[in-house]
Amino acid sequence: MTDFHNVKVTLHSRDGDYCLQWETTEARYHVWVTRDWFLRRGVGLRAPTLYKKPHNDNPHGRISRLDATKHRIVADVFHHARSAGLFTAAREKSEAQAANRAGSHRAM
Repeated sequence: MTDFHNVKVTLHSRDGDYCLQWETTEARYHVWVTRDWFLRRGVGLRAPTLYKKPHNDNPHGRISRLDATKHRIVADVFHHARSAGLFTAAREKSEAQAANRAGSHRAM
């Protein structure tokens, strides 16, 4: 198994679109998934794209677009993030931010 670190999950929509990000010694990665994508994948579900940006001094380095289903590390990171509660934490953070925005609009 490839070592990964700096795993982050961010919720980007009410529909449950999450950005799962991590790093290895070679590159930074991210993939857009739903929290239960690995539980219900199958016929008719489009495979998510895995984005890979190599570490280097060039900030405009080439980004590779890969089929996330063909890279075991995606499943490993996904299961790590789920068992560590990162999807739940991202959802709770998003809900708290929305509540704060709603509260500040009411105060005006």
